[in-house]
Amino acid sequence: MSASLQSNAALLRLSGTSALAGAVLTAGFWLLTFPLGTFVGAEVVRNALWIPSQLLHVLGALLAVFAFIGIYAAVRERTGTAGVTAFFLVIAGTILFLADGLIALAVFPALAAEAPDLLSASGAMNRGIVLALFITCAVVNMIGNIAFALVLFRSGSFPRGAVALLGVGGILFNLPPGPVPLPVLGVGGIVWAAGLAWCGVRLRAATAV
Repeated sequence: MSASLQSNAALLRLSGTSALAGAVLTAGFWLLTFPLGTFVGAEVVRNALWIPSQLLHVLGALLAVFAFIGIYAAVRERTGTAGVTAFFLVIAGTILFLADGLIALAVFPALAAEAPDLLSASGAMNRGIVLALFITCAVVNMIGNIAFALVLFRSGSFPRGAVALLGVGGILFNLPPGPVPLPVLGVGGIVWAAGLAWCGVRLRAATAV
């Protein structure tokens, strides 16, 4: 184990565990989206799977934030300014993905009950400034995952297969729903989760006594 890994062993072990747990929860979220078929409309929000899926969304993203802190700590000394920038972007993107989940978990059910027209394809939650906000969240998250994957790939500290899964999955699950079928996003989310879990295994293995 390198000196940097030894000095951060507790952080890395916890981050590795967070990566594994966050990956499982995130994969569970995307698996539950398959029966839903879409994110649009009050009816889908009223589906019994909506609240459980979005709860997994929120918890998985929260754990992913801590996972990325540990992953970055493991490569920080070898990545310089590019690493700092990529770390900022991936954390920002993951936090925005978390915020997206919180909106879907807390706000959408209230709208489905009180103002269902707002959730229709032409409703206020799917056009104008609100749509621009959701697009911005997805774009930042996609860019963050791409940048962080490139930094990890160049560092050589994590299996390149795991890094590739993070990068490819991060692109796919942030594509726009509607033009892109939801199953494509779901597959991307599961691929991303597999990459995160693999990185978590690597972190835990690197700090094993």
